Amino acid sequence: GEYDKVNNRVKLQDNVVATTTDGTTLNTDTLLWDSKSGKISTDSFVKVEKDNMSSQGKGASLDPKFKEVQFKDDVLVTQGAITVTCDGPLEVDYEKNTAIFNKNVLVKDERGEIHADKMVVFFNKESKKLARLEAEGNVNIVRGENSTFSQKAVYTFDDGKAILTGSPKIVIFPEKGMD
Repeated sequence: GEYDKVNNRVKLQDNVVATTTDGTTLNTDTLLWDSKSGKISTDSFVKVEKDNMSSQGKGASLDPKFKEVQFKDDVLVTQGAITVTCDGPLEVDYEKNTAIFNKNVLVKDERGEIHADKMVVFFNKESKKLARLEAEGNVNIVRGENSTFSQKAVYTFDDGKAILTGSPKIVIFPEKGMD
């Protein structure tokens, strides 16, 4: 590590692990802490694990208590069997229980996939699980061979229901063997 007394900055390198008092961990190769602004940042690959969720991407900035995190590029978030990817950025606000995914967003679970230009994901405050998402821009929901298209959609994870708005279109393929 290096300490810059003039600018009051700390730079850490090689296998950096930071842990908060609530058990949140951050792993990266380089980390810059600016004590004046309180901001922590990296241009390296970074992984943050909090509660039952893992978030990773290339480059990030966050506050010292890890309450707000922004991943810059190539984002992957996992929670159980659910994965969310996007080109970035991803903005996570743990106090508001929200995450905003931008550019080429894809949500996958055992039920299917949801594609969109942008998604806001809301977490259940108590369970910390994904509760619902609001997708906008070129929304495509795929289940097997069936697809829906719209400009906006609200999807709830517990029951798997979606509300489509903005010129919704549904394409349902009949089961094979039906006449």
